[in-house]
Amino acid sequence: MAVINRRAKKPGFSRTYARKHGDKAAVVVRFLAHHVNRAIEADRNSRDGKHWYFNSLSELASKLPYIPRSTLSDILEKLAKDNQIEVGTFNKLGFDKTTWYTVPQAVRDAAEEDVIYFDAAVATQLKRICEAVLYQNIRHFEQKKKCSSVKLSPTTLSRILPYSSQQIARALRNLVKAELIARDERAASHYRSVSTAAKPPATDDDESKSFLL
Repeated sequence: MAVINRRAKKPGFSRTYARKHGDKAAVVVRFLAHHVNRAIEADRNSRDGKHWYFNSLSELASKLPYIPRSTLSDILEKLAKDNQIEVGTFNKLGFDKTTWYTVPQAVRDAAEEDVIYFDAAVATQLKRICEAVLYQNIRHFEQKKKCSSVKLSPTTLSRILPYSSQQIARALRNLVKAELIARDERAASHYRSVSTAAKPPATDDDESKSFLL
């Protein structure tokens, strides 16, 4: 039975899947899996005993604006090569370049394991998902705990997120450079979103909890 995720419109990806295939591949697979599940639920786009989602590469890129078109093309090619997705062509017109995609049940299930979310606007602006994950969780934690900043240790977070400590440190620098977050000078390794008013920093014990959405 297909797993239908009603929250799939909220950008996110499987932490487990990303550790094996990368964050962008995990985003793409979850997106395709969601649409294949919708086709199954509505019993539409059935070909060769399977349900499919179809779109052009340009349209896919417009729906996933945080992944460059050329990168998206490479990801789809690799996912197909690794048997994570199947690609078909069932177009009736020769000039129709629409590509059809289906995702095996096991992969659709894997795409929904341990999902974490990210800020789509930040991901689109920076064309980077790690930065958007960090920003999303800073904002979430600030609002949930009513604090002004969150402790973000790259070493600690590398054990929680599918990124190395170097990737996380670079992402934090990029967010600061883009003026989306700022260091909290009152507490070591604490960051805040630029719009946050002055409130007490979060405690060190709370460091990783915002990434368990």
